[in-house]
Amino acid sequence: MSKTNLTSSAIPPDWRQREYQRRMNRVLILVGLVLALIAYFYYQSFLGNVGPVRRLTFDTADHIAFVRTDDKGNTTLFAIRADGTDLRQLTPPTDVSTKAQPAWTRDGKSLLYASNLRDSKVTQIYILGTGGSQQLTYGTGNKSAPTVSIDGKTAAFIVQGAVKTVNLNGTDVFQVMPPPTAGNSGADESKPMAADFEGPFLTAGFAPDGISIAGIEDVSQNHVNIPNLGPFDQAVMVLPSNSSKMIPIAFGHEVDFAWEPNGSRVACSYTELEASDVPGGKMQIVSGIRVISFKNPNKPEQIPLFAGEGYTLEPKHLAWSPNGNKLAFELWRLKSEGVRELRGIVFMDVNLEGSGPRGLRVQTAEEADAVTSSILIPVGAEGLPQNPRWSPDGSRLLYESQLPNGKRDLWIINADGTNKINLTKGIGDNTDGAWSPAGHKP
Repeated sequence: MSKTNLTSSAIPPDWRQREYQRRMNRVLILVGLVLALIAYFYYQSFLGNVGPVRRLTFDTADHIAFVRTDDKGNTTLFAIRADGTDLRQLTPPTDVSTKAQPAWTRDGKSLLYASNLRDSKVTQIYILGTGGSQQLTYGTGNKSAPTVSIDGKTAAFIVQGAVKTVNLNGTDVFQVMPPPTAGNSGADESKPMAADFEGPFLTAGFAPDGISIAGIEDVSQNHVNIPNLGPFDQAVMVLPSNSSKMIPIAFGHEVDFAWEPNGSRVACSYTELEASDVPGGKMQIVSGIRVISFKNPNKPEQIPLFAGEGYTLEPKHLAWSPNGNKLAFELWRLKSEGVRELRGIVFMDVNLEGSGPRGLRVQTAEEADAVTSSILIPVGAEGLPQNPRWSPDGSRLLYESQLPNGKRDLWIINADGTNKINLTKGIGDNTDGAWSPAGHKP
């Protein structure tokens, strides 16, 4: 019997086509699975540690977020329109965690704040949207003072005296102030970080370039190179862009800073600094405001705006208007050592480009009383006005007013001093007001 010779020519062409198609289908399925896996990992990387955060669904333009403390000490996050309408409770009544320092994301659709929501022993930074709060930071050490970068991608916060940044999805934690000597995010957050003055940082804020950052640091010990500066004093430190070294730009018993909107300068206030930069070179205490320009990072320029010599006036809590033309700040009357009275909130025109003398110099008690007699928002029956904050368009000012019982209301006033509105009307203790940037183009 003869054997049949089965060759490739005997295989039907349609079978070969079907086999080829099956193999291609398997390849396509495999490629699809690989692409889906890659997409999943990218998605997980995008969500980071936080996971999906549903944005606030209401239009937050012209709204102010704030913290209200009730008579039992419970804190709640609220938002209210700047005309006093549309009061909204952002955190549920069942949430009895501590809450402080709300800061809007750049689109005005979420809020960062400090809370012990998940762990009553450790305060972390949370991000709030519709549907609840998601934890942004982890690890040991209490976190505080969140602030969002200009590009809206990262946030700075304080942890055990160091300034760190984190992406808004909870990834890539880095220490920025003081600059780490080795390594970065793996440091033990339970231990305070060392700095030039070996004291903890209290607050930090990004410059308009999104890279430079400034912070207020406590001074922990006496310093030979800076006479009369020691424990219980403060310093404003700046880490300019493309630099790994912090620059001290202001010292005093209390200091503050405000970056120039859309500029490279920073305004600093300082109080009760012993100095000899007064006529005759006599050592005495000086309080004041100066602007430091970093247009030339290697040689910062100092521009004096205000000086109160001796027991006269002290400026505190600066706010620079969005158009760059005015500074708002608290003005205190220093009467003697350790004795000072808040006189109110003042506006000062900022002259940085003109020639000749700039600002104001107050040398006597009579001059100090004359200045405080014309304060735009004076101390009065409405309470003690403090902590000014400009609206994103610069047309209005938000401030707290402390009542005799210690509680505070939030007030709004036009930049020309008209149309004062009490937003909170004596209900609870209201603090940490923050304007939403929604609808505003810097």
